[in-house]
Amino acid sequence: MSLKHYVTFYYPGSFVNEEETKLISSRRDEVEIPRGSFGYRFFDRTETELNGEMLKGKPKNHSGMYYLGRKMSLAEVKKELPKERILISNMEGNNYKYVVKTIRGNFQPFEKRDKVISVA
Repeated sequence: MSLKHYVTFYYPGSFVNEEETKLISSRRDEVEIPRGSFGYRFFDRTETELNGEMLKGKPKNHSGMYYLGRKMSLAEVKKELPKERILISNMEGNNYKYVVKTIRGNFQPFEKRDKVISVA
């Protein structure tokens, strides 16, 4: 039985985000972000081989999200993007203090454990 580490990359989709998960040796390794991805997060899983079959436990120890983009407050969204009425309504209705405008142009809720990797 061993603990394996994974990174999941997120891409904008039509209705929900697309995902791609890769096995990594350590969370401390430098992450090479695939083209088209707006962010990623880590998780761990216990895996063991039994009678030639690989058994995989449930994902656990999820990190916060690492976003490529810009963190924006509700006040900033209202000032800079006043035509984004649905976004503003969702932020107010769901009590989101911040969102991230990702490098792919989509918006994601910013949670307490998330981090933003600024882009020029």
